[in-house]
Amino acid sequence: MVLENFCKGIYPSCSTITNRENFIDGLFKAAGGTVYISVSYKRQLYSGDKVFVDAQKADLRGHDNQKTLEDFFYENIADDKVMDV
Repeated sequence: MVLENFCKGIYPSCSTITNRENFIDGLFKAAGGTVYISVSYKRQLYSGDKVFVDAQKADLRGHDNQKTLEDFFYENIADDKVMDV
C-alpha cells in the first residue's frame, strides 16, 4: 500500500487529530518510529510528493507494534467514522 493512499483513507476519520503533520507523527510513533521528520517532509509524505523510503521503513521494522497501532486508531478514529475507513 502507498503511504499517501493510507493517510488519505484514514486521516479524514480522525477527528481528534488537528492536522496532517500530527497524523504522520502519531502514526509513526505508534509504529515504533523515532526518526525526526521535518514538517515539510511530513506534508510531502501525506500528499505523495515524497515517497516512504526504505530508510524510514527500517526504523519501523522489528517492533511489536500491533497493539500501539490498534490503540492509535481506536483513540483517534471517531466512532461514527469507523465504517468510512
